[in-house]
Amino acid sequence: MAIEKIDMDLCNGCRVCVDACPVDVIRFDDGEKKPIIAYKDDCIWCFNCESVCPMDCIEIMPTKARHIPEPYKAGEQW
Repeated sequence: MAIEKIDMDLCNGCRVCVDACPVDVIRFDDGEKKPIIAYKDDCIWCFNCESVCPMDCIEIMPTKARHIPEPYKAGEQW
């Protein structure tokens, strides 16, 4: 997967990671006052959340979350 975890012990609940995520993977849990990884499979590993986190509590693994098919190549046999 791409986004692996948010260390809740380090997180201060500032919401910066939620605002930084361009694909809405991270949501804010109003009850806990902390961010949650809501749509892990949709992470595009842009590293926005990890780079803006003031507490350095987000861990990103630079691997594809899901298989992305290769583009069609003319003349290729199925």
